[in-house]
Amino acid sequence: MTRVAILAASPVVRAGLETLLQPGFEIVASPEEADVVVTVEEDELPEVDAPMLVLADGLPVGSAELASGWLPRQATARELHAAVEALAAGLTVVHPALRAQGPLAGGSDLTPRELEVLRLMAEGHSNKIVAYRLGVSPSTVKFHVSSILDKLGAGGRTDAVRIGLQRGLVIL
Repeated sequence: MTRVAILAASPVVRAGLETLLQPGFEIVASPEEADVVVTVEEDELPEVDAPMLVLADGLPVGSAELASGWLPRQATARELHAAVEALAAGLTVVHPALRAQGPLAGGSDLTPRELEVLRLMAEGHSNKIVAYRLGVSPSTVKFHVSSILDKLGAGGRTDAVRIGLQRGLVIL
């Protein structure tokens, strides 16, 4: 069972998060014992060894690399559970509502179109289907795929999707 430490200044917030997480996770007292740390963004994020999930009002510019996961404070219990499970599995999580606020620091230099292509690749679509969906030619998609592989340092499409998942560029 995944062990979760909850760091929150407010006892009420801590109790609420414990209630939401206890049906599927073991709550532990300290971050040193945890597989995943869940915290509510305050002025400064704590330094911990375990992957950290931050509940925040927004994605702080230039500090996305401080945590492995970001969810809005109004995230559902289902989203919270899924994020903790993903972090425990070694993935990066950024809620789409927060991702829309701007690029992730340290994410990549993929263009918006390349991100679209990468997300369609992650859904398992061929270049021909990606081209149809985006209203471009298959050769244009091939160009984008080549650029994605270069920018991510990927050895192939599957590797690019794996890297995209780890960096939070793709959400399945």
